[in-house]
Amino acid sequence: MEKFKSPSQTIGAIIRGYKIATIKKIKDHILNSDRGELQFAPTGPTEEIIQLDFKIWQRNYYEHIIRDEKSYQTISEYIINNPAKWTEDKFNMQ
Repeated sequence: MEKFKSPSQTIGAIIRGYKIATIKKIKDHILNSDRGELQFAPTGPTEEIIQLDFKIWQRNYYEHIIRDEKSYQTISEYIINNPAKWTEDKFNMQ
């Protein structure tokens, strides 16, 4: 019989918790930055309203087990070189 494993101890749960924590920190930073004392004493209806309904993380993640040196090298090269390709990416809106 397989031992029951708590969902809170899975990789998915750890990633989900990390994403939630970082989203909260980023949105708190946006709300509290460059506003001086306004964050403590809002000025009312004339104060700029900041919309925080944007996505920070992708919905899922791709998990790959590195089984050998060749796999490690391929994945390492992808991680190192992929950011340079952002200007050519179909999702880049610049």
